[in-house]
Amino acid sequence: MNVYLYSEDRMLLLELSEALRCIGETPFAVPDFATLQAFITITDPDIAFLDEKLFPQNKILNVQQHIFDVFLDFPVTSMTNPFFTAYRGKVSEHDFTKLAQLVSEISRKHCGKQDLSPKLSTLLSFLILHKNEKIETEAMMYHLWKDCNNAHKKTLHTYIYKLREQLAKNGNNFKIEKVSKSTYRLRTIES
Repeated sequence: MNVYLYSEDRMLLLELSEALRCIGETPFAVPDFATLQAFITITDPDIAFLDEKLFPQNKILNVQQHIFDVFLDFPVTSMTNPFFTAYRGKVSEHDFTKLAQLVSEISRKHCGKQDLSPKLSTLLSFLILHKNEKIETEAMMYHLWKDCNNAHKKTLHTYIYKLREQLAKNGNNFKIEKVSKSTYRLRTIES
C-alpha cells in the first residue's frame, strides 16, 4: 500500500516511515505541500496522513473533499487523530484502522518531544535520503552551506553530536555512527 506522510517534522517522518516499512507498507515521506501535490498527480496513493500542526481538521476535510472531487479516490486524514474523518476510499476498513492506529500512536508519542532546529532538520533529511550509506563530511557540509571550508567542519561535528542526542532522546531505533575519520552513516539499530 502507498502511504503518504506529510509533515515538516523530519524526525516524525523518519519514525513513521520506519514503522510502516516494518509492517510491509510503502511510505512516501513528504516534507512540503508542493511535493505532496506532485506525488498525488504522478502516483496512485492509497492513503495520506497530514500533520495537524500544518493542517487543522477543517483544512484536512477541505483537502479530502478536493481530492475526492478532482484528483483520485483515496482517504486523507490527520496523523494525530486519524479517526475524525469518515472512513471512505479504496483502502479496506481493516487496513485503514491498522494504519491509523500505528500512525496515531507514533505521532502522539512524538508530539511532546522537542523539535529540531532548521539546520538539524536539514541534516537529518539529508541523512534519511542516504540511510545506510557512508556519507563524507564534505557532502554534508556542501548540503548545509554549499561549500566545504574548514570553518564549517567544527559546526558540522557539533550538529552531528546534537542530532545523535536527539535521536537517542526520542527513544527510536536510529543511530548516526562514525565509520571513519570523516565518514558517517545513519542506520537502524537492531533490537
